[in-house]
Amino acid sequence: MLSPPWETGSSELSQRFTLVAYDMPASGDQPTADHLEALRRYLKREQIDLLGYAQGSELAIAYASRYPDRVRKLVLVDSPQLIKPGTLVISADSSHFLKDISSFLLSSD
Repeated sequence: MLSPPWETGSSELSQRFTLVAYDMPASGDQPTADHLEALRRYLKREQIDLLGYAQGSELAIAYASRYPDRVRKLVLVDSPQLIKPGTLVISADSSHFLKDISSFLLSSD
């Protein structure tokens, strides 16, 4: 389930990107970088743009660390984790966060 502001923002982002929301399971099973890699292969994508929100940032960082050649862009939102160069860091409270995400993903860097 997506939470605000993602509910409204996802439709805006989906106009330019294919969005897949990978929700953290409540069952106690912890998703791993290998789970995301299996999803990437299933979707037949060479590289992905990966967005980690809050606690999901930990999984995004783990995936990007384990499979760096598979990640084109990494975006962490509301994440207290260690931030690496080339990572966009914004707050979901920002009034421009969707525009910031789109601009970052569309940049050629």
